[in-house]
Amino acid sequence: MLYEYKLEGIELKIEEEDDFLNFIGGMLKDVYGESIIYFDKFEYRGIPSLLIQLGKKGRADVEILIIAHRVPHIRIVALNRENHVNVRKILNTINSLAFSYRRKSTLYYVYVYGEEVHPSRLKWMAGKIIGIMFSNNMVFFFAFSMVLSSIIHLFLNNFYTFMALFFFLSFIQFISYKIPTIMCDWSISSKEKTIFIIGISLPLRTYNMLVRDKSFRRMYDIKRKIYDFVINEKKKEIAEFFSNFCSVTLSENDVFIIRRDIFTLVREISLKMNISPPRIFLKKSLDLNAVAMGFFHKFSTLTVTAGLVAELREEELKAVLAHEISHIKHRDTLILYALTSLLYLIQFHLYFTELPVLFTISIQVMIILVFLTIFFFIAKVMEIRADLEAATISNSLNLASAIQKTVLLEIVKHRAKLREWISWTPHPPPSYRIHLLRREFVKKGGWMQALKFCLRGLLKSII
Repeated sequence: MLYEYKLEGIELKIEEEDDFLNFIGGMLKDVYGESIIYFDKFEYRGIPSLLIQLGKKGRADVEILIIAHRVPHIRIVALNRENHVNVRKILNTINSLAFSYRRKSTLYYVYVYGEEVHPSRLKWMAGKIIGIMFSNNMVFFFAFSMVLSSIIHLFLNNFYTFMALFFFLSFIQFISYKIPTIMCDWSISSKEKTIFIIGISLPLRTYNMLVRDKSFRRMYDIKRKIYDFVINEKKKEIAEFFSNFCSVTLSENDVFIIRRDIFTLVREISLKMNISPPRIFLKKSLDLNAVAMGFFHKFSTLTVTAGLVAELREEELKAVLAHEISHIKHRDTLILYALTSLLYLIQFHLYFTELPVLFTISIQVMIILVFLTIFFFIAKVMEIRADLEAATISNSLNLASAIQKTVLLEIVKHRAKLREWISWTPHPPPSYRIHLLRREFVKKGGWMQALKFCLRGLLKSII
């Protein structure tokens, strides 16, 4: 069976054709690995193209032809009936990779109306450091605190040192809702609630030249000069500015401006969930991510990256925000802290129990391994529960589409493996989440429903 598809979101210039094929081909090698039995670049009717065959034991099951037209064409042939089901997954994968390539040569600038054009250098550096420390995810910070406390307990065996660490980490976790004020670049409020993101599609060589220029002052000057053009959405003037600045020819079709009112979206979702709206922060990062922090509704924060705002449609963005606000509603951060504290109590008990040193060390190692596995599985249940609740606020297909964009390559896995369910990561396998959200009967669900889906996914990965 033959399937044909156009990548409508991509327009290639002649000098970008080889780079596009190299990028897509390299990424497909990472995805399919040993399943690739033939891989070759050639010219199809005078146009640079890439031919890939997937199969097993030297027998081709699927043939993929990628033609680097101005608008790239994809042709996929399922060589037997059994493989026509996988074609849609292959198309989704290539589409996601093409979406990733489009970002590769696009220069982005972020503005919040009424706020500083660019955060100060000191704030920017502090945000980088704090971001690295917390890995943009409080779940990992809780896990890190467990491991660190266990190491200190094993090697120092000092009660006061252990207590000091416990209270220090507890203090950090209680004030976690304050972290985004340092880590993020802008605060979104009722007065400064409109976010503008501008993208300029440049030739790859010009883009690389600008990216290599790390001058903080030059970056600030460019943003300041085009500020009025962006706020008034004057694409033609922006194209002319960059044409003169970069000595290239650009038109207003090479410029896009995204305008989002996240404050209103968050307030509407919070009202539907019957909680106080969290404080909202924007981080100047192209990562597609959103993070909820805080133990209590009134002291909670929601951090959103500029990449998420830029790449998701408004309905997809609403679904992701609903997912994060669900974490705040159910006080998931507080539950994770309680689990962390439970491990501390177990370690306190071991400290006062007179046991042989080697036996104590063995018990400690076993406890931390088992506890972390259970801890992260509970985090996975929280994620599924938040997915189900977000599906009641926005169409579940919007959240499935958003997850597909954020995880890119991971969506091609046909079935979640056991190691993904027991791994020390807070998110369930993306392929399982997407499959679950695309099932029409999934309309609502609480803790028990989420636990049931997680256990079902775990069992399927074993059988």
